[in-house]
Amino acid sequence: MLAERESFVRRARSLPTDSKAESLVTAVRLTMERDDGARKIVIFTESLTTQNYLRDLLMNDAGLGDEEITLFRGSNDSPRALDALRHWRDEVAASMPAHSRPSPSVAVRLALVHEFKTSSKVLISTEAGAKGLNLQFCDTIINYDLPWNPQRIEQRIGRCHRYGQVRDVTVINFIAKDNEAQRLTFDILSSKLDLFGSVLDMSDQVLQTPRSDGSEELATALGPEFESQLRRIWDRARTVEEVEAELRRLRDSMEDSRRELQEIRKQTVGLIETRLDESVREVFRNIRESLPATLADFDADLERVLLGYLTACEIPHEPADTGGSRTLRIDPSPELPGALAEHGITVALGHSSEDESIHTAHPLIEAAIANARASCRGAYRVRFAIADDAAQSLQRRRGSRGRLALTRISYRGFEREDRLLVTAVFEDAEVLQPAAVAHELLLQSCRDLDTFDVPMAVTPDDLDEVVDEELFLDNSAVARAEQAAFEQTMDQLDQYVEDRIMVLRRARAGHAERLGPAEQKRDRALGSDARAEADQVVKRWTQAIERLDEQLGKLIAREDAVYERWKSFAHDRRYGGAEHERLLEAEFILE
Repeated sequence: MLAERESFVRRARSLPTDSKAESLVTAVRLTMERDDGARKIVIFTESLTTQNYLRDLLMNDAGLGDEEITLFRGSNDSPRALDALRHWRDEVAASMPAHSRPSPSVAVRLALVHEFKTSSKVLISTEAGAKGLNLQFCDTIINYDLPWNPQRIEQRIGRCHRYGQVRDVTVINFIAKDNEAQRLTFDILSSKLDLFGSVLDMSDQVLQTPRSDGSEELATALGPEFESQLRRIWDRARTVEEVEAELRRLRDSMEDSRRELQEIRKQTVGLIETRLDESVREVFRNIRESLPATLADFDADLERVLLGYLTACEIPHEPADTGGSRTLRIDPSPELPGALAEHGITVALGHSSEDESIHTAHPLIEAAIANARASCRGAYRVRFAIADDAAQSLQRRRGSRGRLALTRISYRGFEREDRLLVTAVFEDAEVLQPAAVAHELLLQSCRDLDTFDVPMAVTPDDLDEVVDEELFLDNSAVARAEQAAFEQTMDQLDQYVEDRIMVLRRARAGHAERLGPAEQKRDRALGSDARAEADQVVKRWTQAIERLDEQLGKLIAREDAVYERWKSFAHDRRYGGAEHERLLEAEFILE
């Protein structure tokens, strides 16, 4: 065995060139010279030894520096990885809230991706990087070592071909063209991927949805035994000819599966196109038409919160239009959170592929909310400037005074929900309705007032009385939905009990069938040893039946521990009540 392995080493060292390595260098150089790509490459390999070999190869033959190559593996504890982690903590983590910072193992993964995005050109990864990485800023994938399972290929491609990718993703697979077994394996993989693609294309055609990471889950569902099939072929075959023959048979079976799936696809598309209810189609159309406007309104709300915070804290900022997206340059200021106080930041107002976008968990938005809450303590007097396009019920109230409250209601029932309740009461005792108009009042521009010439006729007690009434009505509306969810949960629990009773009764019947012959065998046993052994079998079945009878009794009486736990959980959710928090109270006048 040792002599055979030494001969393999000698033969490998005697090879004049490594054609696979030369092809990789060529592919890397061509990608780096492209003008229409990101000029970043992900290379997947199967072993750590090959990973180190490829790094040295690219440094020596492709002209890349060590700082231009990032290595990603299962244990990212090298000095280079720890250095990337320190840079990430200084540049990214410093501006993150303490409660949202990831664990060290996750942080180092994020740090290596950050290094690849901001500085290096090539990421050489083992299979550890085939899941969980967001590399949509890269558009070239090289499978230096081709895996046997198409699911793993889909997972690799999914690192780059995902939401946010703005370019076509190029995938380069390396195979030895004069190796018949490897070529057949690649043909099988291609057929398998084509089979997956048929299903995905069907989804695209019928639902008009873009491809997504769902292909990975689909690959998992369709081919869990595929890799083991290939491994069995290589393990059991004794000659290259046997390997090739088995691979051909597997390839032919894949072709049969592909034709069968195409036929099913045609039938399914026909059924959906002819029988899909018009109301369902209308739902899809409404979502497609309303979603952009809804997202735009949400972005506008975030922009309003951010600008209000910057203006109130007198933080220098300047809007700009760059590359078709609206951005906001915010200068350094001690009022900004974390590292932003020293460096400032440029953010996009809305979605952007280039600049950092504002979102609800962004440090700036969190700082704006915290600042607003801190500023809302105490009594306030404000003057609202009602816009000309505001609701008529607001416009006709110009010159009126009143008192308002903003209350947050937190429901922790079957559906976790937070609501904001705006209550406005005028001096003539009219309550501003409906709720949408009351919310609209807070969107009007306003400024602080020191005092009113005439004291406000609406007292805090008057306001509290109206707020309590509105809270009662809101709780009643939520309680109806919660009651429906509670009844559904209890029905499911009862069904669970009935199913368990049926399963246990079947098991008991099976044990009883075995108990009879065991008792007969005991009664016919000759000798004390044989009778003792048969008696032990009878006792085992008798005890098993007794245990089942005990469980059945608890289930029938609804005293089962699992049932009691879920019943208690359902009651806690249904009757847990709501939490109320007064966020703001102010006297106001409309103009």
